[in-house]
Amino acid sequence: TEHTGDVVSSGDDGAAAGINPKKLLKRKVVDKLFANVDDVLACNTALLAAFETAKVATAAAADLPVGKLLLSWLVQSPVGEVYTIYCGNQPNATSTLKALQDANDPLYTPELAQWLKEVGKTHKKALRLQPLTSFMIMPVQRICKYPLFVKSLLDVSDEEDGGEYRELELALGKIETLVMEINRAKADTDNKSKLADLRDKVIGLDKYEPEQFVMEGPFVAVDDAASTTTTTTTTTA
Repeated sequence: TEHTGDVVSSGDDGAAAGINPKKLLKRKVVDKLFANVDDVLACNTALLAAFETAKVATAAAADLPVGKLLLSWLVQSPVGEVYTIYCGNQPNATSTLKALQDANDPLYTPELAQWLKEVGKTHKKALRLQPLTSFMIMPVQRICKYPLFVKSLLDVSDEEDGGEYRELELALGKIETLVMEINRAKADTDNKSKLADLRDKVIGLDKYEPEQFVMEGPFVAVDDAASTTTTTTTTTA
């Protein structure tokens, strides 16, 4: 509940402090930055509520049915789809945030750039001295920690306690599969983004349909006529 509560409370603290970048941004840009973060919050709020309800009904903390609660959450909620969308949007979010602070970019607005610069100073308590990017990446980091969390519970659980132990094992299997699917989807998104960037930079590449970004590294171009060598950086697909 501590991990989930942190996601929820960070949103509450931000709202209480009057932090609302949506007022400074067009809806399209907000979507590029935060994607379906409202759905992420809703999923985690549901999980937190389930833990808090079970905690009230359970006499001892050791008897809290963690495996059952996690398994129910993973099976009944749209957590997989929600996190896949959010995590896959991270490259887009990062590039958009960078563009908003670049005076030479069409997305740049002085008011927003100033807000991004000053918000950490004026809302230290709400942001806990963390930059905006830390909150944007938090859901990605947290979902990837769930397998380790469940494994640590299995390490201290009694295998003889068949029901709870088995539910933790099932929850671990599902959360590991979920994380793998999220990572696969994110890698696919990264690949498409890099290919799109290549098409914008390399004349004539739009005539082809490369499917996989391979590598980025030094490229040496030799001008025989001038007997000179030029080193640049290029990418291949």
